[in-house]
Amino acid sequence: MRQARLAARARRAAPVLALLVVAGAARGLFLDRHALWGDELFSLAMATGHSLEHPASLADPAKGDFVEAPGPRPLAEYARYLEVDPAAGPARVVDAVRRSDTSPPLYYLLLAAWVRVAGTSDAAVRAFTALAALAALPLLAWLARRLGGRAAVVPVCALYALLPLSVYYGTEGRMYGLLLLCCAALIACALRLHERGSRGAAAGLVVAGAAGLLTHYFFLFLWAPLACWLLVWPGRARRATALGCAAVTALVAAPWYALLPELMGAWRVTGGWLDNDGPYQPHWPALLLWRQVSLRGTWDLVPRRFEALQLVALVALALAARRLPRPSRPIGGPRGLLWAAALAPPLGVVVFDLLQGTQAACFPRFGLAALPAVVLLLGVALGRLTPRRRAAAVLALVAGCAMATRTLHTHRSRNGSPYRELGAIVARRCEPDDLVIVQSIPSGVAGVARAAQVPLAGAPGPRVVAWVGQLGGRSEEDLARLAATHRRVMVIEVHRLADDPPAPRWWLEAHAVLERRHERDKALVTEYRTTPVGRQ
Repeated sequence: MRQARLAARARRAAPVLALLVVAGAARGLFLDRHALWGDELFSLAMATGHSLEHPASLADPAKGDFVEAPGPRPLAEYARYLEVDPAAGPARVVDAVRRSDTSPPLYYLLLAAWVRVAGTSDAAVRAFTALAALAALPLLAWLARRLGGRAAVVPVCALYALLPLSVYYGTEGRMYGLLLLCCAALIACALRLHERGSRGAAAGLVVAGAAGLLTHYFFLFLWAPLACWLLVWPGRARRATALGCAAVTALVAAPWYALLPELMGAWRVTGGWLDNDGPYQPHWPALLLWRQVSLRGTWDLVPRRFEALQLVALVALALAARRLPRPSRPIGGPRGLLWAAALAPPLGVVVFDLLQGTQAACFPRFGLAALPAVVLLLGVALGRLTPRRRAAAVLALVAGCAMATRTLHTHRSRNGSPYRELGAIVARRCEPDDLVIVQSIPSGVAGVARAAQVPLAGAPGPRVVAWVGQLGGRSEEDLARLAATHRRVMVIEVHRLADDPPAPRWWLEAHAVLERRHERDKALVTEYRTTPVGRQ
């Protein structure tokens, strides 16, 4: 009898384990496919205790702060901002986050512990995100079984494992994998508390809620509606328990959230990048929700006709799954929890945009708190179909996701930031007495220096000048002085901001001879000879 039960459990677990392997393989393709881009490099700097975004006047070299040195420096001096500093403990990581970022510190603290063990390679940084994102899949499988029966488990796991947005941000060296795990855990604990009223579920709800709030601010748009849902429909739990869980969670997160006025008011190099310069577009909220499941995504992964077919298929699925509750109905049942979890985060982002004058709804990553619930809703709907139709739908989904993932994998770089190619160009084209000017944000300067060190393999490389226009420490006089002391100058422009002052290349084009120009995605490399060729 016991063996029969174990065999039955193994049969039920087999599809989930198989899809977990598939999800891991899909994410493994991207761990080292592209170089870390600016935001990921920023994560690594924070985790290693290096502040990058502070005003120049507040830089403290003793704490490992970024300093725009007045003259040329070795590559290693800027690459060190992305290396583990044995003296940088948790307190310095938190201090770096306070002065450079507005995000909560939990992800950076966990990543700091991770890179001390796994290293600071591109794959190692992304592996932490991937593991956190994969840990959410068993929770989603459990939720699918509770809400839609066995028939919903495979569709839910397949959606989460293969959707382009899930794969992409499940391998981003940022806090999004941890955010997805916290969201899935919060929904699971809320449902468990509603159904059982157990102390373990209450403790899990507090841990998941506090971890999510200390991972990303937009987690609040999921946590607050679910807390309210439990207060209105506590199920077998007491309202006092639900209220107590919410209170303890808020108390745990309160010390960091009390710093928000200070954090938001501080000047940063990349401050204001999210500001909306035009009128708010009414279709942005719907687009934010759609992009959670779109095969096309924001990267044009499949032709538009495929995206149209996907939309038609989802409409047909909604009509076929008539037993699902609609958003307009009372949301007191367990599946109503999913509707709240799916719709509240995008609406919260919209409210945030309207109040702050931002355009966060244009970026699908800011709606990721809705992804677990959206996947569950679609998977439960697929589970309502007949076995033959469900199998056909899942196979079509797998085929579409495979096509989109393959296209994403062929991209030359992540988010148009080809740091490895830039590093290779520096190593191949520059001599030790040449000069490299990197016009970028601080993480871009450190990223180019880090990437150039790899192909040089310890050989002496060129010296580097950081040109961060927002810091206001550079002028045309600096260019004249540098050009007078170096025969060849290379200018690298990567991850520039809209408010950057005129690039060094404009001055050099008027005072030097352009030798070569390289364009790599969103990066531009120009090489100059600063003395007339006839006098060499």
